[in-house]
Amino acid sequence: MTALLDRDRLTQVGTITGSHGVRGGLKALPETDTPEYYVSSPAVYVDSKEGLRRFAVASWQEAGGRWIISLEGLVSREEADRLKGGLLLLDEASLRPLATDEFFRHDLIGCAVVDESGAQLGRVAELIIGTAQDVLLVRQGRREILLPLVREVVAEVDLQRRTIRVTPPPGLLELND
Repeated sequence: MTALLDRDRLTQVGTITGSHGVRGGLKALPETDTPEYYVSSPAVYVDSKEGLRRFAVASWQEAGGRWIISLEGLVSREEADRLKGGLLLLDEASLRPLATDEFFRHDLIGCAVVDESGAQLGRVAELIIGTAQDVLLVRQGRREILLPLVREVVAEVDLQRRTIRVTPPPGLLELND
């Protein structure tokens, strides 16, 4: 009997950027600040235009800020090319527990963002992975605010209440008007 897959338990860890070699290898861009952690994963899900598929991992290595991945069952460059643009997903049950100041990207998307007085600034529409720090893209109507995801700005993340309390430095909010 096969267990049903709960898509809500999958977390995106990268995006396939192309093929690698002629035997079905993949190149992928990590969407995490700890890419070295994931190279030991025994299985991965790929969500592409061909649908959601589970693959056993033959090899997975980090190379210059990218991943080179070989998946069992992918044997040609053409098969790998069809997965370009696909999302790399892992089952959260297979991931290590998060530290208190770590979050899955999808857990932050949709959270209400409020300032220190409780005024709502909008909701997290996207988490932009940066080289220096990640940035929350907060939207309220047509207004967009970019907030660095650093302790000096993000005072509290309450995933139970789906809120993020921020203390932006003076002038930051006005830059986005």
